[in-house]
Amino acid sequence: MPRMLALLALVVLIASCCVAKSAQKSQVKATLWQAGQATEPAEPDSLAAIALRLLASADDELRLIVTPEMVQGILDQDIALELVWSETFTADTAFGVKQEIDRVLIPLTGEYGPPDDLASAVILFGDGKGYVTGPNQNNFARPDLLKLRELLKL
Repeated sequence: MPRMLALLALVVLIASCCVAKSAQKSQVKATLWQAGQATEPAEPDSLAAIALRLLASADDELRLIVTPEMVQGILDQDIALELVWSETFTADTAFGVKQEIDRVLIPLTGEYGPPDDLASAVILFGDGKGYVTGPNQNNFARPDLLKLRELLKL
């Protein structure tokens, strides 16, 4: 069992590195939303690498219909990190499913934000036409969420 977990961790690490490298070919814009106010944080490439790692290592797909109103509510009322790439690219999502994406939204507070212990994260992603239904959840997100919070100075 420990060998299997180590192997799984290695596969996730390699996959997330490959996804991050392919995504870096296009430009990424990072936006930190705080109750409707948008700011551009420093180090967008580092933030993008963490977001893609969270997405690639997600272990759950939520049965949640994502609407434009829901996304706008997150941007207007909560703290969230939004990353938008200049081009779509193929990324790994929950269970290794490959998906064309051009954006990622990670709520950091509010209804879809992580619990107080930062154990999990909801990761919404879009395919060039807006955010798609069935966002992913990473139930082992604490190290990456701590790094995001550090980079975002939250």
